Amino acid sequence: MACQHEPFPETPPLNITNCSQTDMPTDPDYSVSSFRPATFLDLISSELVLISITSYLPVPALLALSSTNKEIRDAMHNTPGVWRTIDLSNLYQDIDTEILIRFFRQPFVSRDCRELILDGLHFDHEFLDRILTREMSQIASISLASCPNLNGEQLIKLIHYLRRPSAPRPLGLRYMALLGAPLFPLNQPSVLAPIVVAAAGSEIATDLHFLQCFGKWHVSTDHHEGKWHLKIKVPEHPCAVCHQPQDVCMKCHVKKSCVGCHAFYCDDCEPYPNVPPIHKGCY
Repeated sequence: MACQHEPFPETPPLNITNCSQTDMPTDPDYSVSSFRPATFLDLISSELVLISITSYLPVPALLALSSTNKEIRDAMHNTPGVWRTIDLSNLYQDIDTEILIRFFRQPFVSRDCRELILDGLHFDHEFLDRILTREMSQIASISLASCPNLNGEQLIKLIHYLRRPSAPRPLGLRYMALLGAPLFPLNQPSVLAPIVVAAAGSEIATDLHFLQCFGKWHVSTDHHEGKWHLKIKVPEHPCAVCHQPQDVCMKCHVKKSCVGCHAFYCDDCEPYPNVPPIHKGCY
């Protein structure tokens, strides 16, 4: 015998006129516009928003912002990641290093900082040793480009110390930026570059790694004298024949460029044993 089901009762249509007055807002001033607009403190209460904003600000701006009021200071000092990158390259070159040490010792800096940029600043190697071995041993990247007082021999000793056999592995410091005059200029060969790269090995990458130019005009001499010509990429000046971006040192760039039309020729495409001052295309 087939089962017979009772039909589902029909749902009566919704009639908003049946809503009681207690279902509606009773405040006579109630409106959508009565909601409080978000403040800057509301915005930075989001960790993602705060880190996104502060990642574009230099250290002086970060310090100025954190001194606005107690609420903003608490947010900036207690949110992990806000002080991850400390860029001091835009400060005065003769800044007092003791002031920097006190700043590095702040709990929010020592907690967050993983990238330190000191490009162009005047400091001695005692200061650099204190940073990397004691005060900020947690940083993973440091930039020392164009620092006037940087000494090659002391830098190599520091790298050897950081990579000493008894040092905990993996190393905390994993990258150093060093390229730039006076220690590593691009307009002359460097005896220090291959030594620094060998000292750093594969544990500490540098911007000198893979910068050796193998141009046939100087590679034999470089190998004999133990020096490197440091190469750079100039994508807006490719080879006139194969159109590949040049990746050469300044010596090769001058040697294989026409002074008339400025056309550059790579080792594989140069039309002559030596590009003459004015090649045929300039006639």
